Amino acid sequence: MSLTDDDLFYARVVAAFVDAGRTATPDAASRTLDVASDLPGGRVLAVVRPAARSVTLYAVWPTIVPADAAPAVTELVVRANADLFVATLELDLPRATVAARAAVALGELDPPDDALGHLLVTALAETEQALTAYAPALEAVLARTPPAVAAAAAYRSALDVEEQPHA
Repeated sequence: MSLTDDDLFYARVVAAFVDAGRTATPDAASRTLDVASDLPGGRVLAVVRPAARSVTLYAVWPTIVPADAAPAVTELVVRANADLFVATLELDLPRATVAARAAVALGELDPPDDALGHLLVTALAETEQALTAYAPALEAVLARTPPAVAAAAAYRSALDVEEQPHA
């Protein structure tokens, strides 16, 4: 059995995460992998699309959004996305879930393996950070805090973290 270009791209993505020190559990049939994470739920799903030469990362918030809270959560997601630069939040209405999502789209680029690893780990970190930053706001909205207030608090908290001196 010979490997296709799609197989090789998928293998490079898996190896990039492993080489970067992240535990990754591949599912070659679905072209996905679970990347270990400290987030609630313990993983980030990576969807590899070899034809597009892209990898999309999803960190799913573990709380189901009740139907009556969907409008407020939708507003929070829109407000959050105005403040996020790399990752975005999305509300999957049929599944009633919120996820942070970031993608690396290479197109015709063929970076060296170490550069591919840096790109993927950076996108992974952005995905994890977006969910971490807005999880308290999501909880607040479910507790009936107005979305504008919750989004502003998350934004201010992120600014406070960025302004802390680095050791």
